Amino acid sequence: MRNWFNLFDLDDTIINSKHRSKFHADGSLDIPHWEENSTFKNIHQDHLIFNMINVLNYFLKRTDCWNVAITSRELTDLDYIFFKTHNIMFDDTLHRGSSHLGTEYVNRYKLADYELKDVLLTNYDPGYGKGFAFDDKQCNLDVFHKHGFVAYNANHINYNEIEYTDVISSASDRLPNTP
Repeated sequence: MRNWFNLFDLDDTIINSKHRSKFHADGSLDIPHWEENSTFKNIHQDHLIFNMINVLNYFLKRTDCWNVAITSRELTDLDYIFFKTHNIMFDDTLHRGSSHLGTEYVNRYKLADYELKDVLLTNYDPGYGKGFAFDDKQCNLDVFHKHGFVAYNANHINYNEIEYTDVISSASDRLPNTP
């Protein structure tokens, strides 16, 4: 039985895709550049980030967790092929192309990352308790806190400032019914 709802950002959290990223002066992702570089060849040059993948795998193995990818980019079929190739099976995905944005956000590319994630979480309720959320940007972590998640900065985990085993231990203590 599912009891807990967890969130995982993708880029710079569980996936290193820097080779196809370009950012504006304000730090926001250059979406047209991203789309142009989201080819099969480029996506398959992405690689997984070890520490956060271990955390993700812990949650994916739990039968009481609903695990959702949440990203400020738009996912394509090529992204889902990447997930399948690496045996990453999210229960759902929230992204710029998600129907959870609603019809009032016709120009979804004008939303900042944190605004997008706030709207997505406001409109999405799978009916489970709020568990853990992981992202590499503080503004997104603030949104996750606002929505009731225990949020971790993935940079702290990926750079060993927080041991990933400590995060898993914390989750085991906090979320009853471990498998």
